[in-house]
Amino acid sequence: TKNLGDGALGASVTDASAVLATDYKISFDNNQWQVTRLASNTTFTVTPDANGKVAFDGLELTFTGTPAVNDSFTLKPVSDAIVNMDVLITDEAKIAMASEEDAGDSDNRNGQALLDLQSNSKTVGGAKSFNDAYASLVSDIGNKTATLKTSSTTQGNVVTQLSNQQQSISGVNLDEEYGNLQRFQQYYLANAQVLQTANAIFDALINIR
Repeated sequence: TKNLGDGALGASVTDASAVLATDYKISFDNNQWQVTRLASNTTFTVTPDANGKVAFDGLELTFTGTPAVNDSFTLKPVSDAIVNMDVLITDEAKIAMASEEDAGDSDNRNGQALLDLQSNSKTVGGAKSFNDAYASLVSDIGNKTATLKTSSTTQGNVVTQLSNQQQSISGVNLDEEYGNLQRFQQYYLANAQVLQTANAIFDALINIR
């Protein structure tokens, strides 16, 4: 964001398990720092300590410099979380499948334990398995997408309806208005002719007397 002050913001992760899947908008207003979780649109106030630090959601922010009113920053703690992630072992023979050293070629207990994480009900946040968490994520995204599509369609219909009402009240059809002008002009000329004829008849009657 293009800010007017010389305030700066630094950020680091202090507790990865508490980090939320959201971006943040951090703005300075009324001599206070306001933090907005963009995913849920919730806003709260934070107060830096004597060292300019503040902690929330597994993050630690450090404020330096002097901000101006309405200065703001956008923080994306998880947007590039897996950009540099890579597979360290590409040879399946090097995967430690056995649970103990010298346990035998048929020991696959370590591999089975890894596989069980997929369906273990306490793998994600101590309450969900990978399968359940993925299904919940897909369902949540689908519901939000459907809601946004419905909202967009509804708002579009409202805009169309309001536009039609506005046009019915103040809209001007130039062809229709030009036709009316021509018709009114003809009425004026006809009335002028009637008045001229009536005036001639009136003068004739006066002369007869």
